Amino acid sequence: MEEGFITDDGSKVDPGSVPIPPLCLSCAKNQNNETACILNRLDQINEINNGEIFCCFSFVPIDPTINKDSIFNEMKKYLAEKNDG
Repeated sequence: MEEGFITDDGSKVDPGSVPIPPLCLSCAKNQNNETACILNRLDQINEINNGEIFCCFSFVPIDPTINKDSIFNEMKKYLAEKNDG
């Protein structure tokens, strides 16, 4: 079986070509290259490429000093504003 993902339009995507936002670089789950992480990034690829906020409510910070709740609140606010517009 071929490795990779297929988008809604049928295009094949190599998982290694999906950009990794800064949030993922500080996430424990990213260290395992989880499929769910890649799919979430693929789903938000346009936002990532446009420099918008990347939203992942499965974020688990590697650094215990990172305030996860603050990050989640920022994501919620961003999504609320985006959905209102």
